[in-house]
Amino acid sequence: MVRNPTREEAWTIPPAKSVLKKWNDEGYAAGVDRKVLEKGAALMEVPLNQLIADTTEGMKTVAESIGLKGSSK
Repeated sequence: MVRNPTREEAWTIPPAKSVLKKWNDEGYAAGVDRKVLEKGAALMEVPLNQLIADTTEGMKTVAESIGLKGSSK
C-alpha cells in the first residue's frame, strides 16, 4: 500500500510490477517477511509475481472494508 497524497485518508494498492520492482528494498513494506511470501509461493507452485498480482487484485475487491478507501479501481 502506498499513501496517495492527493486524497485525504486514501491509500493506493500498487500493481504487482511496482511491488516486485521494490522487492529488494528493505525500506519498502518493511513489516513484510519476504521469505514467508517466497516460501508460500513455492509451496503453492505459483510464481511470486502471480501471487503478488492475485493478492493485490483481491485487496482491491475489499479495499474499503480493509481501510483502503479510494483504492478499488
